[in-house]
Amino acid sequence: MTSKQLTSNQKNLLILFGVIVPTTVAAIVYLQAAGITDDNLNMLLRLTARISFMIYLVVFVARPMRELFANITTKWLLRERRSLGIAFAAMHTVHLGLIAYRFNTIPGLDYEPSNSIVGGTAYALLYLMLITSFDAPARALGPKSWKRLHKIGLYYIGLIFVSTLLPDPGDEIFTLERAWFVLLTASAIFIRLTAYFARRKKN
Repeated sequence: MTSKQLTSNQKNLLILFGVIVPTTVAAIVYLQAAGITDDNLNMLLRLTARISFMIYLVVFVARPMRELFANITTKWLLRERRSLGIAFAAMHTVHLGLIAYRFNTIPGLDYEPSNSIVGGTAYALLYLMLITSFDAPARALGPKSWKRLHKIGLYYIGLIFVSTLLPDPGDEIFTLERAWFVLLTASAIFIRLTAYFARRKKN
């Protein structure tokens, strides 16, 4: 069966499990080889979070990029934005699984209730967005509510990601990794604002 023969729902499921399964297997293989330690689990958490963030930024700028630069690449990005969003949800599901595994495996870890509420809200929105990426739930929700949900989710999750770029107490304020993601985030916000003001100018 080719991709052209796949229904929308089949394509969504293929992407979802096509990300979750190999990523989970890779994480298990790594932990078995390197050892199940807090450092190794934290490394996997950072990696899955960073990959998720990169996918998120592409989703975040897909429409404004199409508005600013009408070409084959931006046309593809906009067309596949839902698929990229599902890949993001899949990668972040692996990330959530690693969080749960870490707290069940490493003794003495404490988690702030405020973090649970903020992070739990982000995951609730993420999974509502994922569910409504399938045809029947999207129809049941309706186009206006669908758009509102996905817009709220997009910005809320973005704020959570931005907050993770802030240094924790005692951390170095400047690191190359943090600087790189701050630059990418600032660029994405600039692109979105540029497209917004361009639309307002036309109207």
